[in-house]
Order: sequence, then C-alpha cells, then structure tokens
Amino acid sequence: MTEAEWLAATEPGPSANFLCTGLNLSWSSKGRRKLRLYACACCQRAWHLLDNRSRQAVEVAERYAEATVLKSELDRVWKTGQHGSMGIVCAQIGTAALQAPYSARDALAWAAEVQNKGSYDSARTAESRAQVELLRDVFGNPFRPVTFSSEWRTDTAVTLARTMYDSRDFSAMPILADALQDAGCDNDDILTHCRDTSQAHVRGCWVVDLV
Repeated sequence: MTEAEWLAATEPGPSANFLCTGLNLSWSSKGRRKLRLYACACCQRAWHLLDNRSRQAVEVAERYAEATVLKSELDRVWKTGQHGSMGIVCAQIGTAALQAPYSARDALAWAAEVQNKGSYDSARTAESRAQVELLRDVFGNPFRPVTFSSEWRTDTAVTLARTMYDSRDFSAMPILADALQDAGCDNDDILTHCRDTSQAHVRGCWVVDLV
C-alpha cells in the first residue's frame, strides 16, 4: 500500500491488512492495543443493536486493551457473548479483532434497510467510509511517523487529552491544538488532525495517545 492509497482508502480492509502484514503492528503490544480499540470503536457505532451481553463483551475488550482486566475475563465474556443477539460482533474481538468491524458494519447496513433508512449496499458503503476514518484517527499516517517533543506535553495538554479520553468527548481537540501550539508544537500533521472538524475521534486517537 502506498501513502496515497492509505489517505484515499474508503474501505478499512486493505488499510487494516497493511497495518497487520505490511507493518506487522499486530505483533507489537502497542499495535494490538490500537487494533483492539479500533475494533471496539466500530462496535460502539452499532451499540443500539447489541444486547447487554454483547455490550459487556465490548466494554471488557476495551479494558483488556488498556491492560486493566485479565485475559481470563475477556475469555469469559467471549464465551458468553457468542450466544447473545449480535454476540458475534463482540465475540470476535477476543481472538480476531479485525473481524468485529465487518460484523458491526453489516449489522448496521441490515438495520438501515429493515428500517427503510436506505439500501443495504449504500448503508454498508457509508459505514465502510466511517470505519476507515476511525482507522486513520487511531493510526494516523504510518508513512509519516511523528516525533513528539516532550516539551509539548504540558500540564494543560495532558489534562485536556486525559479528560477527552476518559469522557469519550473529543470536542476539545481544537483546544488541544492551541495548547500544543502554545507549547511550541509546529507539526502540521498534529495541529491539522486536532482542528479538522470533520474528523471523528475515539480512544486510541494517535494525537491523544502521543500527548
């Protein structure tokens, strides 16, 4: 995959495959964490379609990504989630994180058609675009790795990043850009990502992670 293909992708599959096979990120602890958080974010987009067991599995998978629960707990909800409505969406997070987004996408497309909110194909295409945007939010541009200066990591910037991460409310991203710029950050990729109002942000966002 080239940089142009990464930036123009409208399907998450080739980009995710590049991360796993081209960059071998699935073998690193950092890469596995980000892939799992990405999968959880995709499942959360289908939250209204999940039953309680499936929701619990997604929540545990997210906590497992952050190393706050043991794998035994992940395995427990994996087995429980398999038998719940839409359980496959979360069940696959435990062992094959990148299968979960496809399940979530197909479920959302099916629901849109059943509810007369659009055709299955158009809804599936729209969700694919949303998922690849989330992938870019989590991983940034792997062709242009950013060197983050410790001087930019001020108390204000760290507090903003932590608050957004904990609350899942990333509306303060432009304010984070201002704080980073005040601290001397002049990296266009960082500042543009924070100030792009069309960009969705989730846990694992590459800028928030750097801060």
